[in-house]
Amino acid sequence: MSFVFVTIFLRVKRPEGSVSDKLSRVDWFGNLLVICGTTLAIIGLTWGGSRFPWNSAQVLAPLIIGLSLIAAFIVYEAKVAKEPTIPWEIISNRVSFSGYWATMIHGMTSIAIIYYLPVYFQAALLSSPLRSAVQMLSTAVIIAPLAFVAGATVQVTKRYIPVNIIGWIITIVGFGVLSLLTATSVTAQWVGYQIIVSAGVGMLFTSTVFPILAPHPVNRSASALAFFSFIRSFAQAWGITLSSTVLQNELKKNLPEAFLSRFPDGLQIAFAAIPHIKSLPEPLRTQVREAFADSMSTVWKVMIGISGLGLLSVLLLKEIPLQQTTNETYGLRNDKEEHDVEPVAVIV
Repeated sequence: MSFVFVTIFLRVKRPEGSVSDKLSRVDWFGNLLVICGTTLAIIGLTWGGSRFPWNSAQVLAPLIIGLSLIAAFIVYEAKVAKEPTIPWEIISNRVSFSGYWATMIHGMTSIAIIYYLPVYFQAALLSSPLRSAVQMLSTAVIIAPLAFVAGATVQVTKRYIPVNIIGWIITIVGFGVLSLLTATSVTAQWVGYQIIVSAGVGMLFTSTVFPILAPHPVNRSASALAFFSFIRSFAQAWGITLSSTVLQNELKKNLPEAFLSRFPDGLQIAFAAIPHIKSLPEPLRTQVREAFADSMSTVWKVMIGISGLGLLSVLLLKEIPLQQTTNETYGLRNDKEEHDVEPVAVIV
C-alpha cells in the first residue's frame, strides 16, 4: 500500500544530470566497506554467546574484521573519497560528535528496555507473552509523547542542551529504580518505574538530533541524518549483545544448579528457560524467579553506567543557533507551477 501511494502521489524535484552521471557520483567503494563491515560485526555479535563462545574464532574473526572495515570506511571517507557518503565535516565537528556519541549510547540503552523488560515480566512475574506485551504499554505510551515534548521544547526555546541534560538524568534515575524490581514487585512499581525511564529515553529520541544538525548548512542534513540512523541502528545491536551477555553470565551464577543443569552449555538460558518456569515445583520455581529478577537488576545497573557515559556527552555541547531555512533542491515539485505558462502580450 505504501509503495503504491508513494508511486502515485509523491512528486519531488529531480536532481539535474543523466542516470550515468548520477551513478558515477555514488561512493561505491565506501558503501562496500561499510556494508561488509557492519554485516560481519553483527554476525559476530549475533553468534557470540549463543552459537559459539565469545573467545572462539567463529565470533572473534567476523567481529574484528568487521570493526576493522568500519574503521577503514571512516578513514576512506575522510581522506580518499571525492564525494563521500559521510562527509568528514559532519563527524569532526565537536558538537555533532557529541550528538552522535549520545545517539550511540541512547541506542544501546533504549533497546535494552524494549528487548529485555519482557524477559523480566515473563520469567520473574510468570506473565504470558501477550500479557508481557500489555505490561509494556507503560513504556510505549510514554516514549512517543515525551519525544514530541522534547522536540517542541527545543523548537520554542531554541536551546537543546537543557533537554539533553534532563533526558539523561531522568534515564539514569529510571534505570536505577528499574534495578529495584524483584520477583514480588507489585503493579504500581513496575508501571511507575517504566514511566520514569521511558520519559528519559523518549526525550532523547529527538533531542540528540539537534546538536547533530545545528553546526552544518542545510545541504548537509541528509548526510548527517543518514549517519545518525546508522549509528542508532548499529548501537542497538551492541545494546542487545551487551545486555544478553550480562544476563547470561548472571543467570549462570544465580540460577539453582538443579535447574541450570537442564540446559547445555552455549545455550541462551533466558529464552530457553522461560517456558519451563511455570511447571517447576516449589521452592525451585520461586528460586528461579528470584534469580531472573536479580539478574535483570544487574542488567539495569550496567545500563546506569552506560547512561552515565551518555550524560558526559553534554560536556562537548554548546548552543548553536538552529537553522531556519530548508533545502529546496529535492523538495516537493509543484506540478501546477511547472505547467503554468506566463501570458505574453502581443502588440499589433
